[in-house]
Amino acid sequence: MTATEYRAAGASARPGPTTSRVRPLQDQKRTVGDEDTPMMLTTVSLSKWMSSRWAFDPSGRLDVLARKSSWSQEVQDACGVGFDDCEGDAREGKKASPDDIYLENAATVAFLLLEQILASKETTGIAVEMENITVTLRLSSEEDIAKQNEHRFRDPCTIKFVNVALNKDQEEPTSCFQSLALVFMKIFTRQEMLPDWESILPLGDDKACEEGGNEDEEFESDMIKALSILDGDGGGGFDQRKRRQRQSMKSTTFDRIRNQFTTLPTSICRLISDLLDHPLGTKTSYVSLSDVMDDLEQMAKEPDIFLHDPKVPSDKIEFGSRLYGRSAEVSQILDVAKNTSTARESGSLEVVSIGGYSGSGKSFLVRQVRRYLSSKGWIVIDGKFDRMHQSDAFSVVTSSFETFCERIQQMKNGGIQSDVEYCAQVTTAVLDALGPSGVGYLSHLIPSLREMVDLDSSTDSDASDNRSMNGLYLAPTQTSDEAMMSQQRRGYLLCSFVEAISSAGRPILLFYDDMQWARSSASDFMCTLLKHLADRNASRKSIMFFIQAFRDNEEGVLDTIRHVTSSIETHGSVNITHIKLGGFSKEALNTVLSPVLRLPRRITHHLSEMIHQKTTGNAMFFVEFVKTLESPDKKILTYSLDKRRWIWDADSIAVMTISDSVAGLLVKRLLSVEKSMLDSLIIASCFGSQANTSVIELLHGLKGIGNIVKHLDAAVDEGILEKAGPLYMFAHDSIQQSVYELIPVKERIQLHVDIGLMLISNSRLASRDMIEEIFTFAVSHINFALPDGTDSCAENEFQFTTSQHVVFAKLNLKAGQKAVKGKSDFALAEVHLKAGISFLPRNSWSDQYDLTLQLFNEYTTVLFVQRNLEELRVHVDTILENGKCIGDKIEAHELMISVLTMQGSTQEALVHGTSVLETLGFPLPSSLDRETIAKVVKSLSSSTSTLTPEQLRSFPVMTEKIPLQAMKIMAAIHMAYSFSSTTLFPMMACQMMQLTMKHGLCVESAEAFANFGYCLNTFFQNYEAGYRMGKLSLVILDVLKASNKVSKVGFLVYGFLSVWKESLNATVEGIQSAVNQGYLLGDHKNALWSQVVMHRQMFLAGYNLSELHDRSLQLCRDMVSSSGV
Repeated sequence: MTATEYRAAGASARPGPTTSRVRPLQDQKRTVGDEDTPMMLTTVSLSKWMSSRWAFDPSGRLDVLARKSSWSQEVQDACGVGFDDCEGDAREGKKASPDDIYLENAATVAFLLLEQILASKETTGIAVEMENITVTLRLSSEEDIAKQNEHRFRDPCTIKFVNVALNKDQEEPTSCFQSLALVFMKIFTRQEMLPDWESILPLGDDKACEEGGNEDEEFESDMIKALSILDGDGGGGFDQRKRRQRQSMKSTTFDRIRNQFTTLPTSICRLISDLLDHPLGTKTSYVSLSDVMDDLEQMAKEPDIFLHDPKVPSDKIEFGSRLYGRSAEVSQILDVAKNTSTARESGSLEVVSIGGYSGSGKSFLVRQVRRYLSSKGWIVIDGKFDRMHQSDAFSVVTSSFETFCERIQQMKNGGIQSDVEYCAQVTTAVLDALGPSGVGYLSHLIPSLREMVDLDSSTDSDASDNRSMNGLYLAPTQTSDEAMMSQQRRGYLLCSFVEAISSAGRPILLFYDDMQWARSSASDFMCTLLKHLADRNASRKSIMFFIQAFRDNEEGVLDTIRHVTSSIETHGSVNITHIKLGGFSKEALNTVLSPVLRLPRRITHHLSEMIHQKTTGNAMFFVEFVKTLESPDKKILTYSLDKRRWIWDADSIAVMTISDSVAGLLVKRLLSVEKSMLDSLIIASCFGSQANTSVIELLHGLKGIGNIVKHLDAAVDEGILEKAGPLYMFAHDSIQQSVYELIPVKERIQLHVDIGLMLISNSRLASRDMIEEIFTFAVSHINFALPDGTDSCAENEFQFTTSQHVVFAKLNLKAGQKAVKGKSDFALAEVHLKAGISFLPRNSWSDQYDLTLQLFNEYTTVLFVQRNLEELRVHVDTILENGKCIGDKIEAHELMISVLTMQGSTQEALVHGTSVLETLGFPLPSSLDRETIAKVVKSLSSSTSTLTPEQLRSFPVMTEKIPLQAMKIMAAIHMAYSFSSTTLFPMMACQMMQLTMKHGLCVESAEAFANFGYCLNTFFQNYEAGYRMGKLSLVILDVLKASNKVSKVGFLVYGFLSVWKESLNATVEGIQSAVNQGYLLGDHKNALWSQVVMHRQMFLAGYNLSELHDRSLQLCRDMVSSSGV
């Protein structure tokens, strides 16, 4: 063995007998770190290396794998190399056999040898001999050994470079290819059983044999028989050389090598045969040494694909889970992730927006990136919107957070210390941000949240609300203000939840796919969330960035994307990276096709060009086209067991006519499956991109199909569907869309109705926890029978009985109420309540009065929250016209006052409210003089001067309808009076006080006491009495548990009444509590006004001006964005 020498990288290798010297590779290119780190090198002859233990060292090819490429190692890893399909964690190196390790190292040596040869300008007229080749190895230092031992390598020894001395050989200009073939044969077979080299050399007829593989076998048989006769006539036959010539008519160089070396991988047989066939110029023979090196590089870097034979050859195309042709986009996203990590606490919120046509690989791109980031400790929260469920888009958001909470629970119970600590940080951050009440509220949107933070239901203050119904918080009926607060509360708590979990110590990627289907409430929330995170960016201690993916070729759906993007791109603390995915280039397409067919790029090059011409590089079009080529009815692309590779008919592909779109190919593919499977797929497609097994099982017998689940399982085997737990998911939403559109519109709508009716009929068979979901599905399908304004739907008139109309209306009412009270999802509620009204039978105001009134009241409230004021006024007029009594019309009157106030028509609101009060029996004077007002105020102040908190707590609760209705109307117009009349405002406060003293307490009583105290302070400078009224108003809130009024009442009490009797610091604390309550409960309007007053008092109290400046800037941003909450 050559003595070990300590040499720095770049030292000359030991010279050998040569007439043409190739410059050592280490002088040309040095590995990262070589400049500073001396290496322990040893040089041995190639023959000795082949027989040494180093040839079987798993670390042998590490230097080649670590070579710099166009992309960083991070990008290469994220593109899929070395990651498990399910978990996304880096896979441990597979335990390879010694023979496999040797082959991989041999491929590395062969690659480095070619690299050395190509470094010389003389690549023709030379011969390569084993005796002139040496291998230089890098031995590990003690430090390196310790590091390598972590990977369970023993005495690692890496192949550093290969040196070769080339001999001139002018007699045979192409001898370099054949001499390389001989050297490679010796390397890969370890010289254990070298063949009779002459027996495998190519013959002149090999080219004809290679290109004539489709000759008639009968003709070939006749030729063999004729040659046998010639043998006999020759008296002793041909010599051995001629016998090989005849045999060559039915065998190629590849066949002869493969037959003699049965254990040699097909790739090596092909490599050697194509080198030997160079003089013949066959279809696959090498043209240049660069092609040879390219093949060897693929073998060395991806041996499982390009070197080793598959253990079980597959006759089906498998595209695997790698990402090809998108390295630039992956690099962009990873750069954003890196910026997010390094810019912690002071950087901008990073947003990546990925657009592309359907099937361009947007989802797959992000899936690979998220798997890589997951392996690096990132937490991924993701969701996918569905074209079939746009009205229920917000559930995608809440479901993604539900999955996060479930994962935290799993990590908590996993026993890994770092995970347990992280879960504790998440729990603490969430409880600090939301409080028990906020957690209790969000747990109805995110059921696993309560368990995640270990919160007992008894600690939820909302649970004691006597207005709860069916276990859901919030009142069965809501005023317009309560409904608005409910939506704002949901938005604020979810934003606070995301902010809290992103500050718990681990970076978070938030990703939503198919954003073009995120309608209304979901897209509005996305805007609110991103602005919320960006506004608080300066003080955040989190690592989070957001990715949205969307189709940019869908007409009429890009408004959602523009809405989200435009609302945040002007924000000073948001950076948006736009990525557009187009079709693959010819080269990129070939990098995909090559590993799929397990063939070198030079062989698949022509095929990929033809496919690119047909598909224009569309990723999904390409996949479906390749599947079409291998389909049994085409057999244009087939796996040849004889050749051990995929082969194709280029002529047939060239003249093949295909659809202009992916949809056309998908339809052809779908129409080729069994009818029962196709019918089952059509049923599943009616549920959108995924369907639940428990729901599908209830449709037994629909369309005459006895076992739908069985056929869906078969579709999973065909790759049309995927299955995860109880869910069937279409492999791509384009497939779902193609299946869904296979049936005409009228039949499609009839199928939806049939599904809905059957689900209702079979709901008794469902488990208890699925009943509610079953009815939700049922009513959603039945609603397809309603016209949507299109001509196609106008032609479809479905006849239902009157009782069915009533049932469907009730189901939609229930679904609408559930959406409001359980999710605060007013967009979904609008869909169901509108459908419920549409299902009402004729004369419903007389025949189904209560149902009709409830639907209209609920619907108008939802329209108010949705800001659909024009339609709201139409329905309010309908209620006022058909309501039987003032009590049935009171909610409509309240809404009308709110609408007029919102539109700035204060005077009109006052006139309307005054008219209603007069109808209720509480007329207001048109004008009052100041003396009269002073007399009334003084009298009421005197009569309540001895009222104590204890006495107030013993007051009865107001139950009479008329006084309650009057109090609601007065509260609705009271603020309007404060701007329009300095006399009627105190009179209204006095009247509300008198109703309270006479009929008992209600929520509006707290406002009455606070307003009365404000009047005493402002108009009569009675600060002591005003302060006492303010304190009593807080007592009323406590008695009635009216937390939703804390911010509104606290604004007056701490901002205008307590300041005269308490220190400024004390009032700041009180009003800060009111602000917090306002945000947590959704009363953002009063919370913002309270903050304005609080900042005034902080200034007067001498708070730090810099801190106050920052607070004021944040307040301004909150006030600007509050309208979009």
